Amino acid sequence: MPASGDTLLRMIRAAGFEPPQAPRVVGIDDWAWRKGQRYGTIICDLERNRVLDLLPDRNADTVASWLERHPGIEIIARDRAGVYAEGARRGAPDATQVADRWHLHQKLGEALRLAVGRHRKAVSAAGKAMTSEMAGNDDAKLSRNLIACAGRGATSAVSSMLKSFSCGRPVYRCDRSRPRLA
Repeated sequence: MPASGDTLLRMIRAAGFEPPQAPRVVGIDDWAWRKGQRYGTIICDLERNRVLDLLPDRNADTVASWLERHPGIEIIARDRAGVYAEGARRGAPDATQVADRWHLHQKLGEALRLAVGRHRKAVSAAGKAMTSEMAGNDDAKLSRNLIACAGRGATSAVSSMLKSFSCGRPVYRCDRSRPRLA
């Protein structure tokens, strides 16, 4: 539908303007102005899914000064970069700093790949046992016992990894046959 410039201005003025609310939960991460050469900082309002600002660099002073100009921020989700931790500590000392979901999933995936990689034989035996069990082979019971013996090392490695992600609380317990949730 064609409209003149005056009509568009009249519609914009009639719509009214509501000033944006102060952000309470923000996410801070780096982004590339030009990949591999120049990086900046992006700050997002995580409650409203909006970009709040693009900072010119990845500097703690820049992040701290931005946070000081925006009081009322209660939670800062960030990656594990020390620059952002320092900037958040100085700019919003009362805000709670949390690790963002993407970086947590990335680190969990890396830890899981390392734990499984260290116990390749146990994982292979588990795969063979599952294949045997699905085929209805009588050796399935023997394979399960073999996995229970071979898999104790893998179970303890995964258990210790999960404990580190759950602040020391046990995530699951294991009897001799298979792990299950606690």
